[in-house]
Amino acid sequence: MDIQINSYPINIELENEKKIADVISSVSRWAQERDFIFVEALIDDVSYPVDQVPDLGIEKVERVNCIVQSKADAVISSIEEAMRYADRVVKFAASPDSGNGSGLDQARALEGGAAWIVEMVSSVLFLLGAEPSQVPSGDRDLAGLMEDLKELAGRAAKITENEIKPLADRAAALFAEMNNVFRTIMLSENLKNLVIQSLDSPDALIDGIMEIKSSLPSQVENLLLAAGDYGAGRDAEASEKLQSFVDFVFRYTRTCYQAAPVFQVDLGAIAVDGVSLDDKNRAIQNLLIEMHGALENNDIISLSDIMEYELKPALENLEDYVDLLIEKIRS
Repeated sequence: MDIQINSYPINIELENEKKIADVISSVSRWAQERDFIFVEALIDDVSYPVDQVPDLGIEKVERVNCIVQSKADAVISSIEEAMRYADRVVKFAASPDSGNGSGLDQARALEGGAAWIVEMVSSVLFLLGAEPSQVPSGDRDLAGLMEDLKELAGRAAKITENEIKPLADRAAALFAEMNNVFRTIMLSENLKNLVIQSLDSPDALIDGIMEIKSSLPSQVENLLLAAGDYGAGRDAEASEKLQSFVDFVFRYTRTCYQAAPVFQVDLGAIAVDGVSLDDKNRAIQNLLIEMHGALENNDIISLSDIMEYELKPALENLEDYVDLLIEKIRS
């Protein structure tokens, strides 16, 4: 049986797992240990909620694809889906008798839609560590808006033909207000902090590592061009190139240290010529600190020397480390 995480094959040794539910439980524990959210299970391309997988023996299944998300990804994707739904509600209110199905059917569907929004918002706020009363919504807070959405769901459940237009107008106003709240959440410090704290999902990490490997040569060249620009007095051009390189190093180191807990990779055990990846990364970080000091002191000669004669050589075999990291992950 082929077991995947976000469509990437993984190597899991099955022990006492006899049923698909046992496999899902094992992956759930793996996800929970890494603070991921197990979203759905695709069993031979059929989607199931994690707690509702079929009672099948593993011998009857060819492939299980376990979809996991970081907490930040789960929040963002939920909000984006809710905003799309809110837009559809506003569009329905503008012309309640058009579209698929009767206007009465669409109005009645607002019962489930409004209830789903309330439940989704509660889950999002829990992940963000916030309360509805802490989130502003015009001249009130989100708690009041959620109560109005619950009331809307109750009205939709008992809707009659002559109540469609008033209900649709009320729904449009509430969902438009909800979209404004979603935009506020997307720009909030709570979400920013969650993004910083969240581990990237395994597929995002693997894609990130592959992107790092492909862009490494151009970033080394960028570093040398920046050193040349500083030497020639083209400080603005040099600063732009250097910032691009520093951003690259940040992505690289963040990816390395996220890969360690996600894939259970010991960076100290990955070594080239007797130097571990852990030590290599610390050496690179120390050189960046020295460069920052030279910049603060406006010591362009020392800055250029560090970039060309210390940092560039330190990066020359970095691709070998990345290859070993990829090999460890795949094994």
